[in-house]
Amino acid sequence: VTNAYYYREYYSLIKNANITTGVIITQIEAKSSAALAGLEENDIIIKVDGNEISSSAYLRYYLYKHKVGEEMKITVIRDNTEIDITVSDDKDNILDDPYEDNFDPETEEF
Repeated sequence: VTNAYYYREYYSLIKNANITTGVIITQIEAKSSAALAGLEENDIIIKVDGNEISSSAYLRYYLYKHKVGEEMKITVIRDNTEIDITVSDDKDNILDDPYEDNFDPETEEF
């Protein structure tokens, strides 16, 4: 969210939501697990399974902690309202991430 202040199209979205952390969804792939669960473009992800998301690195870390087919609760801000959405990764929608086991959430580094 911090970097989004530099982008005109996202500035009002963040300001209206009155938040300082989170990750803005800028694109949803059709028929992806995210789309099928109901996530939408311009949703702001603020938590995954209750864990605060302060950067895209944290988002990746918590997403990759889940096994294929395992459900996770993603909390988003949409239209200034906090919404919980349950997402289950389908094995056909998973991309291999070479960094998944190397991320240190304490330092936010790989």
